[in-house]
Amino acid sequence: MKHILMVMLMFVSGAATAANVHGKSTPWLIKKLQRSQDTALRVEVVKVLGQRREADALPALEAASDDASLAVRRASLKALINFGPDLDHVGRDRVYIDQLSDVDTATRDMAIQGSFERIDAGSDRMRRGVLKQVSAGMQWRARHSAMKVLQTVSGTDIDAAMVAAIENERNPMVRALAVEVVGSRKIASAAPILNTIRVQDLDEMVRRTAEDALRRIGSHINEAVVAVMPIKATPRSLATTVSGFDTYLAARLASSGLIKVVERGEVDRVMNELAYQDRNIFDGDAIQVGRALRASRVVLPSAQRQGNTITVIVKLIDVSSMEILASAEASGAIDDLDALRREVVTRFIGGM
Repeated sequence: MKHILMVMLMFVSGAATAANVHGKSTPWLIKKLQRSQDTALRVEVVKVLGQRREADALPALEAASDDASLAVRRASLKALINFGPDLDHVGRDRVYIDQLSDVDTATRDMAIQGSFERIDAGSDRMRRGVLKQVSAGMQWRARHSAMKVLQTVSGTDIDAAMVAAIENERNPMVRALAVEVVGSRKIASAAPILNTIRVQDLDEMVRRTAEDALRRIGSHINEAVVAVMPIKATPRSLATTVSGFDTYLAARLASSGLIKVVERGEVDRVMNELAYQDRNIFDGDAIQVGRALRASRVVLPSAQRQGNTITVIVKLIDVSSMEILASAEASGAIDDLDALRREVVTRFIGGM
């Protein structure tokens, strides 16, 4: 019995715990990190290896950065950062870039920190690797994190990548950050694109960020103002059937937040002043009304009936150039006019 107790005591005293790893050799620690199933032990091993900063431990720490355990991943990134930004190690640089897409915010933040410190220390390899993520990162988190790393790093290539992102990025969070970075870097050449985004982007956060970016750049903010004309009906007897369409169209445009819509009362007032008694006005007449209202664009809806089918067309015309900027068309049964107007207006706003 005494012999059994002595064996058990020897086993317990020799068992590795998180509390007794500090005096162990680096090879022993690496072996435990690779083979142990005890998360607390492995985290402590990683911390000790990070404090020692011995090059032999780098491969094990790099492997642990992709561990299934979040605690181990976080500890590994912190340990790798402890080696300092001047250490030029391909494996560690790759870990930083890979972890820019980690689902854990704290892990991503450490990868961002490590990446920035390496670039700040003069690593061109890291700079090129992170820049590639801005446009080619498979995960939106990677692209977002890469932009955070580079937002204060100088370079015309970075400027170009950010401007390209505000045009091509599909994720609104990433697109908004790209817009913010363009504003903070004061890239004046991006002002026309930012003005378009401020008006046309479907995401409200991106539109607000674009307006703020324009202010930071010191650029003029173009205010797109449109006047919605009364709907032109053919034949004229159709006017009663489609009455109210232009009011619905103006309301949808105003609620979209894409443009500023002139109040209907102002449109009616100017049309009366210009002696347009006939509500079926043509493009040239609409442009004259738009100029009188100081609108930059006019929206001209029209409806045509053939038998029991109605075709509705909506055009957006630039007052200065008289160019048709956007248009939408839809046809449907006369007894389903509500669905038809929803369809054509949705198409029109989506194509602006």
